Amino acid sequence: MSVLQQQIQNPTTPAHIPQSPAQILAKYHSLAPVDVMGLAKELGLSVWGTHSLPSSISGKIFRDSANGGSSGFSIMVNSTEAPVRQRFTIAHEIAHFLLHRHLLESKGALVDDTMYRSGLSTAEEAAANKMAAHILMPFSLINSLSNNGFNSVESLARQLQVSKTAMKIRLGIPT
Repeated sequence: MSVLQQQIQNPTTPAHIPQSPAQILAKYHSLAPVDVMGLAKELGLSVWGTHSLPSSISGKIFRDSANGGSSGFSIMVNSTEAPVRQRFTIAHEIAHFLLHRHLLESKGALVDDTMYRSGLSTAEEAAANKMAAHILMPFSLINSLSNNGFNSVESLARQLQVSKTAMKIRLGIPT
């Protein structure tokens, strides 16, 4: 079936109009836990786990012409860290890709240490952390889970596969 035939049969979803990052992200906010790997792939990012990163480095996003997915970038995650930490690192690097792509294009890579510092400004790192929290713990999912009986920090963190500390920060509870 041609694109024109698809448009005639379903005029509300033209096949040739690319989705915005916000539209792509919204698709992943309907089920817990958020499929951060699927999100990365749909954004054109490859994700690699490795034991070769030093323990002081949680992850990095870098230009990768050989394996970088359709965007030309890959995310490398320290696979010695806990799975919830790896998920946050992936979300944090996705946030850099969405918020700071102009810097990625000029620098070629951003490396984040275990405190999620990359050499960018504190404001840029704070923005990436805030967006990572939104990616993994959208309030729409938190509210839905709460309405279904998951009311404690522990149960919400377990359902969203994040750390209790990350969930407390997201909920505004002192850590």
